[in-house]
Amino acid sequence: LGAHYRSPINYTLASVAASKEHYLSYRHLIDQSHYLERYYSPRIEPSIVSFTEADKLKLEDLQQAFFNALDDDLNTPQVLSALDGMRSLASRLYAEVKVLLGQSDEDRNWAGRFLFVVRLFIEQGKILGLFERLEKTSLSKQIDELFEQYKSARSSKDFSTSDTLRKKLNEQSFIVQDTGGTSIIIPKR
Repeated sequence: LGAHYRSPINYTLASVAASKEHYLSYRHLIDQSHYLERYYSPRIEPSIVSFTEADKLKLEDLQQAFFNALDDDLNTPQVLSALDGMRSLASRLYAEVKVLLGQSDEDRNWAGRFLFVVRLFIEQGKILGLFERLEKTSLSKQIDELFEQYKSARSSKDFSTSDTLRKKLNEQSFIVQDTGGTSIIIPKR
């Protein structure tokens, strides 16, 4: 998709590897949203999600660029550029959510912004057929059990056991974040 369909395609192993990495960065963003949804979705109400004026304009510009590129004889390099812009916006919002990760309306608003942008990103990616077989990422039974044991150890103030479990989860490429008595688990990149 990195070249216009009327242009010759430069097919090399390096370009295939680069495309795979690009897709994996998309997939990682989507995985982050699935883990965050698990934590926040029941507590996010659409009425509290609002964007800063700058982010609102950025999002509108990216959406317009996406559809303009589609209308421009299916200019896939420009379409991907608009998707990359949306990924960048979502990644910035995610970094802000990770810092907050609390229960206040403002924290849920930050999470809601991130989740809204990722949902839009997925919808637009599906237009290109990028996420047709997208399934929600679920924790393996082993990871889920370790995480539940971790939360139980933390709530009973058994910090030695919780530290050991956190290390095991980290070895399995997951990060545990604790804020205000609540823990979530997210995949490492």
